[in-house]
Amino acid sequence: MLYQKLASYMYPHKCQKYYTLFHRAVEVKLVNGYIVHCTASDDDSKMPVKNFRQSVIEGLLNNYTAPSVKIGRRIATNKPV
Repeated sequence: MLYQKLASYMYPHKCQKYYTLFHRAVEVKLVNGYIVHCTASDDDSKMPVKNFRQSVIEGLLNNYTAPSVKIGRRIATNKPV
């Protein structure tokens, strides 16, 4: 059942193995979290998988602030070479 739920949200990546393993672990955690959510909630309050993923993303990015980026040239310093 886990692989059946994972198959609908697989993202094909052609990159290093460690990223693929990390991505697979995140997908398994999301599916397990959704299964726990469905078993813990009432029948009327179950949300679709897409909405569950969206709420997880919003919860993770809730307190995120983007780093400030300086615009313009760097100031040249007179460091000896």
